[in-house]
Parts: sequence; structure tokens; C-alpha cells
Amino acid sequence: GFQDMTIYVLEGGSARRRLGTATGLTKTRIPIPGALVGNGRDLQFLADPIGGRRNSVSQRIFVSPGDVVGLTILP
Repeated sequence: GFQDMTIYVLEGGSARRRLGTATGLTKTRIPIPGALVGNGRDLQFLADPIGGRRNSVSQRIFVSPGDVVGLTILP
């Protein structure tokens, strides 16, 4: 997407935990804390545009320690 986004992981389907900020039109690497992944679990991600209103929510993704998760935010 074009806007900068605050990236969250959704815990339990509703509680948001902030992971970091992704700058628009760039690739951003944001580590996922090991405590969120444990031995592996389903995670869902939310991208909240800074100064905007339209959030994007990912599908649930099974993440294991050491995995690399790629999210593409469309404009």
C-alpha cells in the first residue's frame, strides 16, 4: 500500500498487540516475538493505516518459530 501502516497481531481474534510500523511502498521486516509464536500457533495480522480509516486483516496463518511470514498490503 501507499500509506504507512501500524502492524498488529490479533490475539484471541480481538486483542491487538503492536508489532511495529511498515513504511508505504517499501519492504519492512518486523520480528514477531517468540512469546507470541510459542511452539507454533495460528496468528492473524492487522494493518492499520496511519492517518487513514481502512484496516486490512489477514487470514489466520499458522506460524512456527523461525518461519518468515510475508504480508502484501494492497492499495
